[in-house]
Amino acid sequence: MKSAKTQPAQVPTLTEVVDMDAALALRASPALELVTHPAGGRDEGRVERSSALVGCLSLEAQAALTQQVLRSVQAQVDSVLNERLKDILVPILAQCAETMMAALRVELASTLHEVVAQAVALQADRRDAA
Repeated sequence: MKSAKTQPAQVPTLTEVVDMDAALALRASPALELVTHPAGGRDEGRVERSSALVGCLSLEAQAALTQQVLRSVQAQVDSVLNERLKDILVPILAQCAETMMAALRVELASTLHEVVAQAVALQADRRDAA
């Protein structure tokens, strides 16, 4: 169940959220260029660059960004987890249902035999009494 989103009293502008001087200095940094083009692969540089850019955000903006990413990741995790649980539980529950039906059939047959035996005995007693 999703909760209703509350709107902030004031939406900050980009210049209020990002320390522009630090962002420009970081962007001009030769170290950042090295990090954004690593030999190991594209994603490594993206993660390091993102971490560096997050450092330029205000604490409030960092918290908001963190919450937004966590909500996004949690939705993806929930979706994958639901699919995996369905894939795992469907055959297990089907097997349980089959086992339960077999046990119920045995119990029903036993109960039916008892009821028929009692009915036959009652009918025999009535015939002997008559």
